[in-house]
Amino acid sequence: MEQTKLIKFENGETVVAVIEDASDYRSLNFIKILYPIEIVTEQSFKGEQIVERFSLKPWITLSDETLYEINTKNISTIVDIKEEYIPGYERMVNHFFFSSKEPKPNEEEELETLLEYYDAKSNNKIN
Repeated sequence: MEQTKLIKFENGETVVAVIEDASDYRSLNFIKILYPIEIVTEQSFKGEQIVERFSLKPWITLSDETLYEINTKNISTIVDIKEEYIPGYERMVNHFFFSSKEPKPNEEEELETLLEYYDAKSNNKIN
């Protein structure tokens, strides 16, 4: 069963990813994670308060891979992500991993024109 999890690594990195059955990850040497997105935190002072900002980025930006096999010995913990954050994670997955694969506006117009042509040709409206 695949689940969206928050993975905290011993080096401080935090990643949200889809993991297949992470309930007993400590007994495994490796687990596979799908669509990992790193949560980058930045802390600054605003007066006497500490303000923390979060940004998201693909975990390994120099690769087009979406599935990674990782060693479990470097993981501090794996926990469920709050249900309310799952739609946001899914939007980010679509943005980071699939948005470049969507047709560009000109490509959509070309596709529509081709479909109209095919329809006209199929209905003997043109030769």
